[in-house]
Amino acid sequence: MKIIYGVSPVIEAIRSGRRPIDRILLAAGAQPARLRELVELARQRRIPCLQRDRRELDERAGRANHQGVIALLRPEKGRAESGYVGEDAILDALGPTPLLVLLDGIEDPQNLGAILRTCEGAGVEGVFLPAYRAAGLTETVAKTSAGAIEHLRIAQVPNLVPLIATLQERG
Repeated sequence: MKIIYGVSPVIEAIRSGRRPIDRILLAAGAQPARLRELVELARQRRIPCLQRDRRELDERAGRANHQGVIALLRPEKGRAESGYVGEDAILDALGPTPLLVLLDGIEDPQNLGAILRTCEGAGVEGVFLPAYRAAGLTETVAKTSAGAIEHLRIAQVPNLVPLIATLQERG
């Protein structure tokens, strides 16, 4: 089962509603004031919040800083839990003066997360990542992006060169 961890990434995943969340695990003894917004959003969306021992969260998140919060994603038929959308979903929804970002060779997930956070803040309509020799959308990217990946359209393409040609044809 895929996970999202960290307070901001989980809040943004709940807000966006793009990926179905099965349940949220909260570390026993976590600061309630810090989690108030998260718990309220989860209650509104009818997502169960369960308290668990911090060691269980540590095991699920590996060595990552989960901040006492882990969301477990529910696999849904016909829907990717990866966070990617299709290339055409981005191209067909472009406005009159689109802002797109094509990233090549970004292998560090923390760098990718920081770039995606900036893209979301700048109003980017779509991000394209190569399928090979590049970081993908992982839990680390979700955490580093502070949940920005939940609001961006991100497509993974086999090769950026044909995409560039397609974009040039579209003007």
